[in-house]
Amino acid sequence: MKQSYDFTAGPIGRPLLLYTLPLLLANVLQSFYQLVDLLVVGRIVGETGLAAISSASTVCFLITSLGTGLTTGGMVRVAQQAGAKDTTGLEETAGTLFSASLVVSLLVAVAGALTAPCLLQLLSVPSEAMTDASAYLRVLCLGTPLSFGYLAHSAFRKGTGDAKVPLLCIAAAAAINLLLDLLLVGILALGTVGAAYATVASQGASLLLSLSLGRGQDGAVSRRPRFTLRRQPLAAIVKIGLPTALQMVVVNLSYCVLAGMCNTFGVSVAAAAGIGLKYLGRHAVLVPGPGGNRHGGAERRGGRHGPCAENHLHGPLVRSVQHPDSPAAGTPFFSSHSPAVWIRQPGGPLRRGCLLSDLLRRQQPVLHCHVPP
Repeated sequence: MKQSYDFTAGPIGRPLLLYTLPLLLANVLQSFYQLVDLLVVGRIVGETGLAAISSASTVCFLITSLGTGLTTGGMVRVAQQAGAKDTTGLEETAGTLFSASLVVSLLVAVAGALTAPCLLQLLSVPSEAMTDASAYLRVLCLGTPLSFGYLAHSAFRKGTGDAKVPLLCIAAAAAINLLLDLLLVGILALGTVGAAYATVASQGASLLLSLSLGRGQDGAVSRRPRFTLRRQPLAAIVKIGLPTALQMVVVNLSYCVLAGMCNTFGVSVAAAAGIGLKYLGRHAVLVPGPGGNRHGGAERRGGRHGPCAENHLHGPLVRSVQHPDSPAAGTPFFSSHSPAVWIRQPGGPLRRGCLLSDLLRRQQPVLHCHVPP
């Protein structure tokens, strides 16, 4: 089976579909991968663990926004140079992307680990959950280099037209995370921090797997990427990635504000609100972003197909998780006597939030579809 696709020549419809489907599946796996910690901790540790993970996760999303924005800029730059067959420029961009990701991740790891308690206090984390939340956040912050490393290597592969290896890596990480959660949280009884260890270990495994599965489409990056910083590629990456990172930071800051407001009502409300916010974020990433792979001249050709396809795929997927009796609608995270089960009541805030989010989400690809050529 063909591993990568070239959008610079020939019909674009079929390659775009074959490229997009693995990204769609990877996003679905990623969303469930993020819910595994909550599911296992909620069942084994209880609401205190849920409140701790929910609060710490909002801070982690801010950190991930920086990595996602940076690597998105790198992916676009890689795709442009891969489409132009600029091997030298591709090598420089890849090296700059890996180096910048490493530097930023190290800074974030140290800063996050040192300021974790202060950040959680700003979110008004309940005192019962503060210890677990601090431990969970510190471990994830220290694992940031592994997370950013995978994001960078995955961005390179996607930029060169390879969507299958990222899917395989996410699938492996999800399976490893689930098994380690059951082992560390359940059998070894490490509690909430055990879920953090499982997450970091699965991120490291996905990075190693991505590095071990051969080279990119153009062979520019070997299993041992070259680390280098070049001014021109770095400026291009920042120019593209910074707006994306800022947009994600603003959105995640709004989630932080909501989480902080809910935390003031105690552990039960904090746990339930954390599930609700995670659930709303889950369906928003079920479909990959518009535009597909930007291979040089293919950017304009793919930009009119990708968003329209996204609009058609998004509705059925979202409706499948909106039903109030869906097993994903909150109950699996809590015991039957938990006061937090209000989150899944028919016509409750969860379903109303999903419907509103779906309506807003659907307008984005519609606007993109009408961009003039």
